[in-house]
Amino acid sequence: MFSKKIIFMILFFYILMIITLCVVPLNTKGELNHITIAGIRGDHFFHCLMFIPFLPITWFGGLDKRKKNNLFLLILAGLLLAVFAESLQIFIPYRTFTLKDVAANCMGVLIGSFLAFLIKRGNK
Repeated sequence: MFSKKIIFMILFFYILMIITLCVVPLNTKGELNHITIAGIRGDHFFHCLMFIPFLPITWFGGLDKRKKNNLFLLILAGLLLAVFAESLQIFIPYRTFTLKDVAANCMGVLIGSFLAFLIKRGNK
């Protein structure tokens, strides 16, 4: 297992990457809006994919201390990060805030939570 300092650095750079991706001018021509992956619009797929690692990074990194309340707080923190990251786009003229993107971000957090729970349960 990694030290807590390494986990915090990974988490810091992961969150920095998310915020950077939310504020830089990507997909300005809407190319991802016309791509579908497994029947899901490309931009929503990538929004979801971007947030899946949040809980596995924190939980497997030992930041939960094996308390159920901490797990709930980690999921809540991931959901708040998902909403915050999309909400930043309200203030950026070349980006667009949409509730569908917020939902895709939150779905990524929940999928990551579910996967982390399954993996942790299987390792017992």
